[in-house]
Amino acid sequence: MNARNLTLLLLAAGAAVAAAAIALKGAGSHAEAPATAGELLPGLEARANDVVAIRIQRASGGYTLKRSGDRWTLEDRGGYPVQIEAVRKTVNALLSASLVEPKTADPARYAKLGVEDFDAPDSKSTLVTLLDASGRDVARLVVGKEAEASGVQGSGQRYVRRAGEAQSWLANLKLDLHEKPTDWLAKEILKITQDRVRAIEVRQPDGETLLVDRASPDQRDFLLHGIPEGQEPTYPTVANSLGTGLEYVNLEDVLPANEVDFSSGTGPIARFDTFDGLVVTVTTKDQDGKSFATFSASYEEPPAASPPTSDGADAPPAPVRRPADEVRAEVEALNARLAPWVFQISSYNRSQFGKKLSEVVKAKAPPPSIAAPGDEDGGESDAERPMIIPGDLPPAIQEQIKADLESRGEKAVIGPPRKQSEPDPGASPDDGGERDDGGERDGGAGGSDAPRDESADETADEPAPDDGPGAPATDGSVGPSAPTADLLAR
Repeated sequence: MNARNLTLLLLAAGAAVAAAAIALKGAGSHAEAPATAGELLPGLEARANDVVAIRIQRASGGYTLKRSGDRWTLEDRGGYPVQIEAVRKTVNALLSASLVEPKTADPARYAKLGVEDFDAPDSKSTLVTLLDASGRDVARLVVGKEAEASGVQGSGQRYVRRAGEAQSWLANLKLDLHEKPTDWLAKEILKITQDRVRAIEVRQPDGETLLVDRASPDQRDFLLHGIPEGQEPTYPTVANSLGTGLEYVNLEDVLPANEVDFSSGTGPIARFDTFDGLVVTVTTKDQDGKSFATFSASYEEPPAASPPTSDGADAPPAPVRRPADEVRAEVEALNARLAPWVFQISSYNRSQFGKKLSEVVKAKAPPPSIAAPGDEDGGESDAERPMIIPGDLPPAIQEQIKADLESRGEKAVIGPPRKQSEPDPGASPDDGGERDDGGERDGGAGGSDAPRDESADETADEPAPDDGPGAPATDGSVGPSAPTADLLAR
């Protein structure tokens, strides 16, 4: 090989090395610093209508949301409907997400941003997969921590990584991925407003029954039936609380009907009748520390409408009674939607469906008694305080009143004489305290300087006729008039 050929070979080798170096440098810079703008999930918008499932996977477990016709369901709960608005927000957030800036491509640093693989040890990430009808991936995204922000509203940015890629990103992405699958469920089981409800019956397993009802829709308050003797409602409108029993019924979880056995061991059964013939029956069962319920609907011809019973201007407007065919259609729709399921209900709903009569009544308060003057705060209850009979009444009258009170189970004692300043209840307001027969004033013989009536001495020893409590007593004093005696007896 001559010198000229050797020179050409060296020049060619140098050019190749330089070209390789340039290529390697370019490749390396592309891996470390990709483009900093654009869509987070390119091409997703064009295929958005192909998405029929959203799979959420975490180290703690996962679940799948599936589209069924015009609604979305939770596959892990037998296909029970989920909140369509929550699904719509999730898909729209992924469609509109955009890149802000690149972050690390080093797997050793993923955990700091929360973008490690979801099944890695101690992983905090979430893998979101969108799938089409054939089960193929439309998009896969590892969602990490939310970027820190000074405001309380959050930054609206998250650290993310496209599944299968090394590069992580900070992205504009406001995404709420519920931790529990039940957080996606449509919570409301049914809603029957109080204005439709005519009667509620709660039957306990031992046969005890609680019944409240009302005659017409414009009657504001429900009537409580079967109150035991000596008891009364805990407060006047306590029965109304049962009328809202189907107004706020939300689930905590749901299971296919065959997963909880209601053939035995059931609890209270509540029946709600409406003015238009709809009947909803709720059967409860407590199991494993949880409360479950099934709901069934039926139609029964309602009683004839009663005339309005409320005469108050603030009476609630009576709802329009629905036609029978409309109510029957409602029954069919309710059973189709509710019959396949057993619902886990809240403790509040369980208490409404299992209310006992003993929970809405109390012992009647004893009638108030008359306290002795100056003894209002004597420490005794009203039931323990005796009736005080004035001591200045004739003994016969005192005993008569005392015997009458005690015959009715009331206590009675003879008290001190009334104060001298108190007028005789039988005297006229304008008689100046004198007796019509010319006798002494109310103050007695020692309390007056008036001339003495000798005629009184002539009749003092004569027996008084027995004309009742209003006649002069044998001891010379005057007993109370008949109305006064009656008042004291009461």
